[in-house]
Amino acid sequence: KGMLYGSCGREDRQNGSYRCVEAATGKLAWVEDDVPVGHSILVGDKIVLIDHSGRLHILQATPQAFSRLYQAQLFENPSRAIPALARGKLLMRSNATGGTGAFLGRQGELACFEIGVEPKEQ
Repeated sequence: KGMLYGSCGREDRQNGSYRCVEAATGKLAWVEDDVPVGHSILVGDKIVLIDHSGRLHILQATPQAFSRLYQAQLFENPSRAIPALARGKLLMRSNATGGTGAFLGRQGELACFEIGVEPKEQ
């Protein structure tokens, strides 16, 4: 509580880092270099980060140290959309590529994941 987490840097310069800052004082708790710039949301005590290359990162939200719990490449295309969470469903989208209009070139992808639920036995 009382901490802010987020990306720092510019994706066009590929100099991203991820930071934890104390909200009341602005004091830097930690910084982790070489984490691509992206958008993140807090889900319970975890941070869901989708970076500009379409890679998903699950981080532990803790002021003690950077902790990556999981990562996976979700999209081939870049992703600059902010993830959304509603009723246990995490929605993420990649950008369309090629052409100049909404229907030219390759379409973006939309992915939906159920989170926070134990997998059912098969």
